[in-house]
Order: sequence, then C-alpha cells, then structure tokens
Amino acid sequence: MWLVPVLIVAAVGVGLALGGSLRRFEHLRIHRWGLVLTGLALQLVPVPSVGGVPASVIGPVMLATSYVFLVAFLVANRWIPGTTWMAIGLLANLLVVTINGEVCEPSPSPVRAPIRRRSNGRSTRSTT
Repeated sequence: MWLVPVLIVAAVGVGLALGGSLRRFEHLRIHRWGLVLTGLALQLVPVPSVGGVPASVIGPVMLATSYVFLVAFLVANRWIPGTTWMAIGLLANLLVVTINGEVCEPSPSPVRAPIRRRSNGRSTRSTT
C-alpha cells in the first residue's frame, strides 16, 4: 500500500526539481469525480453472493463495471494532459487481470520457494 504514495511524492519532487510548479492545479477542473469514486469503490468492496448467484460470477461483473466507470471518467476528462497515458495503463492493467483470472498479485509459491546454493556459489530458488 505504501508504493503509490511514495511514487506520488517522488513524481512531484522530480517535477519541482525540474522547474515545475503546482500553481496550475488551482485552475484544474476535474469533471465527474463520482465516476472514479464509484469505479474504485466497486474494486474495494467485498464481493457478495446474491441469491443463487455465486461471488465467482458477481466478482468479474463488478470488476468489469468498475472499469466502465473508470474509462468514462477518463473520457470526461480527456482534455487533461496525461489522460491518454492513464487510459493505456488502465487497459494494460485490465489485460493483466484478465489473463491472470482477476488476480494481480504474484503467486506466493515462487516467493516462498527455498533458496539453494549452486556449485558456482550463486543462489537459486528451488522449483520443486
């Protein structure tokens, strides 16, 4: 969770170091805040089971709906510089999530694999 705040502080720091200013944020008009807040809320709330429909079905629907809200937010604010890059990042994330079956984090098994020493002194992770 700490990665995003650190990256934001670093990005602002680099911008200021390169002669940038935060004054332009006073005049920045961001439209349709509710879209992004709703999209993020759909990704953060626990996935319920509704009636006879299991959470394994509702989860993907909620995720797809959240992306619709986030894309709509980006379209409403497309005049803001960098929005195209945000849309590319959003689509790249959607691709990874889709390929991995809605899981964005690495499998814990390679991370917890025991480390073995090779005969040349280098470390390697055991895959067995």
